[in-house]
Amino acid sequence: MITNKFGFALVICFWVFVITWYVRWQVQERRDVKEHVAERKAQERLLQQIQAPPKSSRRKRFTIVGLAFLGLALVCIALCILSEASLVGTIQTTVFILATVFILIVLPVMWLSSRRPWLRNLRRPAPVSDAHFGKLRFSFGYEYCLWRGSIALLAGTKVPLAIVGSVDGPAPEALSMAKELAERLPSWRTDIEKALFEHYEPYAEALSSGELKHRGDPFPTITSPSEIWSLISWIDASIIPVGGELATELKATVPWDENHTLGLLFSQGKFCSLSGSV
Repeated sequence: MITNKFGFALVICFWVFVITWYVRWQVQERRDVKEHVAERKAQERLLQQIQAPPKSSRRKRFTIVGLAFLGLALVCIALCILSEASLVGTIQTTVFILATVFILIVLPVMWLSSRRPWLRNLRRPAPVSDAHFGKLRFSFGYEYCLWRGSIALLAGTKVPLAIVGSVDGPAPEALSMAKELAERLPSWRTDIEKALFEHYEPYAEALSSGELKHRGDPFPTITSPSEIWSLISWIDASIIPVGGELATELKATVPWDENHTLGLLFSQGKFCSLSGSV
């Protein structure tokens, strides 16, 4: 009797969980649709190309999961019938197996696929040849797919380049921005000098007052923003989506802050911000 009650309670709990999860998913789906409609069409196309999986593939995945669960349930029922188990025992065994597979396998995979795009498509594309950057190789990113190559920022300075895209290739708009990067850099010179000099001043003041102890190479003495350039070591350049729009991020290290990599962010051709740790 206790076993029957336990099995019945397990069945009820399982289906309450499934229905609750399904309702929550439907509510989230409708909320996402409303938010996407409100966005500008250009941004929506960009995000769909880079990050969001098409709705048809999402429905396809849920259909496959549903059919897999149905097949697993039929197999469990058939095995229980062949073993001459009772009806209650058959239901309990089937529900237990389905619940275990759902909780331990399906939910973690769905959670990961919503955050790591490489789980949505495990096909690794072949390198893409480009006249400006040579071969661009596909790379799995945490939030989006990247195509990696190299770019000459300044005369004699070649750094790694990352361009956002999809498994089909780099995003066309991002690729165009990367090709214009070397031409835009001189127009950003004043903004870069000013941002890095403002970042330098607190360190210099802290060193002179004794609050900061500098180790390693001698602390640089800079009297004007134009002296910054000889001290910059460029790390890489990236064309990535930030806030729904494509942005250019330049990473660099400087001798007065050896423990951090600085990030200079540019959007719509203008300087946006300096990140002290990226």
